[in-house]
Amino acid sequence: MDRTRLSDPELMVRIADGDGESLRTLHDRHAPWVLARLRRRCWNDDVAFDALQDTFVAVWRSAVSWNGSGEPAAWIWGIAARRLIGVERGRRRWEPPTPAVDDTSVGDDDDRVVERMRMASAVESLDVDLRHVIEAAYVDDLSVEESSVRFAVPAGTVKSRLKRARDRLREELT
Repeated sequence: MDRTRLSDPELMVRIADGDGESLRTLHDRHAPWVLARLRRRCWNDDVAFDALQDTFVAVWRSAVSWNGSGEPAAWIWGIAARRLIGVERGRRRWEPPTPAVDDTSVGDDDDRVVERMRMASAVESLDVDLRHVIEAAYVDDLSVEESSVRFAVPAGTVKSRLKRARDRLREELT
């Protein structure tokens, strides 16, 4: 059977029934964009690859929990985002800190470097849901509607999370 012609929901049903080839097809279809987005959120390829691998192991193990509503791609991305956080936390626990790179060597002035560091710290301090919508909007350049599909929530929820995230960032940075 040619599984490449199956839709994502059809593949999910087959994966839930233990069809490993359907998982391979789903992986081949989604791994490239998931990895690209994971790489945008962290600067360590090893962490991104580990999170990607963990994501598809979780898809295999919990395909039966996918309830059929929403897009499987959004469900997969939700898993990937959580796995990235878990992998990063695990590595921080066991790896010694790496020395900071001197960003001024690439031509940035000190003020811009400090501002970027403050912004990164402020974004990192946001609740996970708020951080995800900010990253989707400003890192992945997704519209509210695209974010709504990705996170399987109504567009109004995305808008309210964006507003709360912006308000918190404004408070943190002023």
